[in-house]
Amino acid sequence: MKRFARKLAAASVAVALASPAFAVLQRVGPVDPAHGYPQWYQDANGLALEICMPTTQADLTAGVCAILPGPLPDGLTTVPEVFPTNWSLEHWYYMLTSKTVTAGVDKRTGLPTAGAGNLILVNGLEASFNTATPEAGQQITFNRWRVIHLSPACSGDHTYYTPHRAPKKIPVVAGVVTQDTEDIGIGPDFNGAMTGSVGPFLFKADVPGGNPLPYATGADGKKYLSLGDLGPVTGSVQPNPFQGSTLAYIPPEIRAMPMTNYVMVVGPGVQSGNCAVTEAAYAINDLTVLGRVNANATLAAPISTVRPTAPCSPTTRCRHQTVSRSVLGPMRCRKSAVPSRSSR
Repeated sequence: MKRFARKLAAASVAVALASPAFAVLQRVGPVDPAHGYPQWYQDANGLALEICMPTTQADLTAGVCAILPGPLPDGLTTVPEVFPTNWSLEHWYYMLTSKTVTAGVDKRTGLPTAGAGNLILVNGLEASFNTATPEAGQQITFNRWRVIHLSPACSGDHTYYTPHRAPKKIPVVAGVVTQDTEDIGIGPDFNGAMTGSVGPFLFKADVPGGNPLPYATGADGKKYLSLGDLGPVTGSVQPNPFQGSTLAYIPPEIRAMPMTNYVMVVGPGVQSGNCAVTEAAYAINDLTVLGRVNANATLAAPISTVRPTAPCSPTTRCRHQTVSRSVLGPMRCRKSAVPSRSSR
């Protein structure tokens, strides 16, 4: 998990954006005066996940909050955190990640080669800032869907299948890193993050799309979706377009699933590097879900949360390129004057 997160932080590529609103999250909790973010977000199943802040060195070592030691993220020098002087620039309520080996362009030979590429998925619900450093009044939350295809083997349209979104077709160029990101929700309040594609929250499972496993207990005694280990997941609400398929390149495990509890790319030569054939590369047993469970939230009337200062004003820099939606109307940050520190 540590190596995976650090590789994500090292990627720096162009962003392509567009997404419909899905409204798969139901409620946002009250703003915590200690840090100015909502205490939790709740999905349609009633599961509430709170903003995850590491409180001990054990939390950092385990990576249960997607914040890792060596080096610490921008803004953070030690734990526990104190807002805003010792506060990570990025936090997560929920994260789904995977890394799939694909064919790619070999850097030594320049030829399409099996195993020379990677597909990285980062989905989640993130808390950050519109400024380069943590600053009161500039808190934002957003719903992120991101795929990063490192050194694809062949040029042409590739279609990406993920648990939190309908299939997306993206043109790629052989040997060139392709990144497609949808950050939904940056606006004058914290409600907009509920309208992205990520949700409801997934669980670790006994088999892909099977029974959810019990929550894990962290070193702090709190309940987590997992402790960062790899495995199958369940809970996707995206119908699996390959259920019952007879296509030879679709594995039988995926054909048997009613829902998209997997990550897969379909395109020319994505497995062997043979650009003349359509193939699939996939992850079904090596996904990671992260999130800290909040047991105090109950299903009730929605809570409206409004931040004291809206982002993207004429005097505020927009940290993320994004398409933003909010229940109070759209607010769009078209330029990213302050680049994100990582590809997470």
